[in-house]
Amino acid sequence: MPTPLYRYIFIPSPAPEAAQQNAPQIREIDITNSVLYAPGELHVRVLTSNAVVSVTAGTLGHDITIPSRAAGVFAFDGYIPNVPDYARNRSFDVDFTASTADGRAATVTLSLTLK
Repeated sequence: MPTPLYRYIFIPSPAPEAAQQNAPQIREIDITNSVLYAPGELHVRVLTSNAVVSVTAGTLGHDITIPSRAAGVFAFDGYIPNVPDYARNRSFDVDFTASTADGRAATVTLSLTLK
């Protein structure tokens, strides 16, 4: 039986501003797991409202863009390289930010562990 790509699925509570028309919303974040291994595979999928045109993930001052796959679907498939020992066995807050063309944004923060 194949291993599922996403073992950690997070569905945030809708923000009050989500009721506004064309508001940016993050509806679901799916990740390989809440504990990530370096080196190792990394799969991320972010489901958003259709008004969202870009999604980034950032931690410790570094941001990556998660590519759009379809309206409201952003996904990244990659590989975590080996990291120094001081970065292992730590939890990091990762900010997922979904932005609209006119600059409005919604952010969800997840705590992920790197081993």
